[in-house]
Amino acid sequence: MFDKRFPRRVLPTEEAVKAVQGFLTRTGKTWFLDIECPSRLSLKGGDEDCLSLRTPYQRLDVLRLHGFGLCMILDGRIQLAESDEWIYHELLIHPACVFHGDPRRVIVLGGGDGCAVRELLRYPHLTDITLVDIDEVVVKVFRDRFSSLNGGALQDPRVHLVCADALEYLRTQQEPYDLIVSDLTEPFDPSELGGNLSFHLYTPASYQLIRDRLTQNGIFVCQTGGILSQPEHDRFHLDILPGIRDHFPRVATGYEFVPSFGELWTITLASAGPLHLEPSQVDGALARLLVKGLRYYDGITHRRAFSPPLFVRAREA
Repeated sequence: MFDKRFPRRVLPTEEAVKAVQGFLTRTGKTWFLDIECPSRLSLKGGDEDCLSLRTPYQRLDVLRLHGFGLCMILDGRIQLAESDEWIYHELLIHPACVFHGDPRRVIVLGGGDGCAVRELLRYPHLTDITLVDIDEVVVKVFRDRFSSLNGGALQDPRVHLVCADALEYLRTQQEPYDLIVSDLTEPFDPSELGGNLSFHLYTPASYQLIRDRLTQNGIFVCQTGGILSQPEHDRFHLDILPGIRDHFPRVATGYEFVPSFGELWTITLASAGPLHLEPSQVDGALARLLVKGLRYYDGITHRRAFSPPLFVRAREA
């Protein structure tokens, strides 16, 4: 129930500051201050921090937020929450696997938390999984201390861990991949608090290299940011898509609301081949590939996620 001592109302800045200060003092919790942009912020209460440190590349915070469970925050931006990360990661991984039909060799760029790898390990015939994350600290933390979040995926013998710049590592590879999964942080910073650690992986040169490292029927899948129906916010998502389309003849974007992100999130797939399946085909492929334990993704979900509303289609045309 909402605290009646803190009524919803419009306030001038000084009164708003006093009201919020009083609320925080009375509640007495640890708070995650999520500055989404210069004019919008939110507060999420939780327990004491499980981990807070500065890695050579970014600030890493791991804490339990009430209602969201264990959360990872990088440079002040929430990257996953235990309560709903499976929505994002199932959409990131399974449509690409289903479209391909029989992936055997996969590389994940970023994704040091191991949750994308966890979803890949649901495919018994997938024999070669490489995770490349520049931040060794993040990988070690989620391999050794918070492995419950990813089900121990980073300790699986099928997984090869590489701590390096993803683009530089891709340049050294000669054998092509069936899937290249980009699970990187966003290449933009609307909060003006973090950095642009992954910016160089959203460039024409990176897309060309990714296409060159795919098999003939290989698929590239990339998280492409969120949508709030606000032009200044959405332009980052809209800026990413043309670069992908310039390098791949077939592109399809899936959309799903992720509660911890607080917005409609997008996953974009790119390939030389068709990217359309009916629900029965999706369910048939998952059964044939012996995939079990999904909580979000199936044929009906696939049809809905890849059927964006009119305003989205109009803006991305």
